[in-house]
Amino acid sequence: MFNKTILTFLFIIIYFQFASANELNEVLSKKEVLNITNEFFISYYCKDDICVKTDNEYKEKFVEIPDKNERVIKYIVDTCSSEEIINGRCFSEKCISDAHCLSNKCIDSHCAFNEETPIVHCDDIYIGVKKSYMHCGKPYGDTCKTDDECSSKKCGLYDGLCRMQAEGPHDDEVFSKEEVLKITSNNYISYYCKNDTCVSYDDYYHVYFVDIPDENNNFKRYIVDTCTVDDIKNGRCYHEECTSDSQCLSNKCIDKHCAFNEETPIDHCEYIDSYMHCGKPHDDTCKTNDECSSKICNKYGICDIQKKGSDSDYIEALKIIFFLIPLCTVYFIIFLNFYFVFRNTYEKHSKNRKNKKDALII
Repeated sequence: MFNKTILTFLFIIIYFQFASANELNEVLSKKEVLNITNEFFISYYCKDDICVKTDNEYKEKFVEIPDKNERVIKYIVDTCSSEEIINGRCFSEKCISDAHCLSNKCIDSHCAFNEETPIVHCDDIYIGVKKSYMHCGKPYGDTCKTDDECSSKKCGLYDGLCRMQAEGPHDDEVFSKEEVLKITSNNYISYYCKNDTCVSYDDYYHVYFVDIPDENNNFKRYIVDTCTVDDIKNGRCYHEECTSDSQCLSNKCIDKHCAFNEETPIDHCEYIDSYMHCGKPHDDTCKTNDECSSKICNKYGICDIQKKGSDSDYIEALKIIFFLIPLCTVYFIIFLNFYFVFRNTYEKHSKNRKNKKDALII
């Protein structure tokens, strides 16, 4: 009965681990991938027309792709050229057989690019003005003769190697607010909006000004460095100086500094987990989380900064957690088995000794 319970428990753990892994890795057909438009900084690895979303900067060394029978198989995508492997210049993950490599070619314990069965990698190709389409081809580092051979559509002119796709919306690119709210992938890009017209900026860097077009497409520069009225009155504001309300994105200039304005709050949008959220910027006053673009209203009633981390970092952390939980559980169950076997053996041995002792007394 005890062993039956253990097996049932293990089955449940493995089932949930498999289900969670599937949620982390988006699986699409190659046709579905090629139908994706206007998404940025996304990539996929494919095998037999089954594709799995991956990090667009090639940070991942492995990829898990289901086969046609829905069995998930782990492949090494960390790949070198045959020349690099032979000359000892390859430091990628080690393979034992061809089947371990997505390229289906293992040389001297390293996965090699394979002209017969090239790795299929898909990238978004940015064409400007917030538009992109998907293209599939050879991955970064593989050999090429034409741009179309590469997933990035960039073949190096001098070395004949596929380049990495790193182009996307840039700072001060114009979006409608409706377009911003539809964004489902992000690369540390946030937005300032005015009259439902938004411009992007890299939120790794502090922004002092932002240029937003008006109805006639004439760009106007606004100060986004903003303080509370209390900070301005008490001399605690050290931001850019203004001379009129119209210079401030908040439309409120007090004592030469832009102040947060309850009547016309600054509209700021940022990426939260898997979607965009718009609201008040950092340091503005708030009562609820939803009022803030970060969705964090702290205990002092101030919109707080969201802690940043890349999607791939979160995914890797979750993968480790989902790997360790069942592993620790198995060790614990093995320990319990040993414990009960030892206890039963000890009790049986003690009982035999007692019986022998009683027999001697008689």
